[in-house]
Amino acid sequence: MRRPEWIAFDLNGTLLDPAAMLDGAHAELARAALDDAVLQAMADTLTGEHRPFPEYLRAALERSLRVAGIEDAVLDEAMRRARTLPAFPDAAGALDALAGAGYRIAVVTNSAADAARTAIAAAGLDRHVETVVGADEVGAYKPDPRVYRHAAARLDAQPDSICLVAAHGWDILGALRAGWGGAWVAHREQHLLATVPEPTLIAASLQDAAEQLARR
Repeated sequence: MRRPEWIAFDLNGTLLDPAAMLDGAHAELARAALDDAVLQAMADTLTGEHRPFPEYLRAALERSLRVAGIEDAVLDEAMRRARTLPAFPDAAGALDALAGAGYRIAVVTNSAADAARTAIAAAGLDRHVETVVGADEVGAYKPDPRVYRHAAARLDAQPDSICLVAAHGWDILGALRAGWGGAWVAHREQHLLATVPEPTLIAASLQDAAEQLARR
């Protein structure tokens, strides 16, 4: 792959840490709830349905909390926190490094664009982000090819001039099959499924991904 012009980041689970939706002892429960929400969004996309992403997230959190025997009162607070998740510790430095290396930076997310902009600003990551593309603009959720095509059009870029940075193998798969590059960050998954196409690069952290991309 030639050196891309754009680095497009996934948001939730890649730049922002979903664990903060619940108190520390239940961090993994929060991460799993995000996974469940994404799975339901994918299923609806495949079967021709669409609803706002927070509805999926609320349903997933509600079920997880009930299974864990945690009182329902926690749900509203978790949803409030979901709107302003903290960045992973190396996120700001990674964006600084990529901007310094001459890359243009975007966010392509399953969140609605306006909600994503608010979250990015709240996490202090908005300084280098030129464009935010939300799945609500398409009415479909990643890894549906329509999202990546729409994002490329929004960026006024050819697919091979974009590299997605994501901590989800399914997102890397979608980007690669759309003709983008893909930088997979280990984060929670730790090991990439053997059935996922080979990414452009594999990184242990956001900072590692930024350093590898900066050398290209």
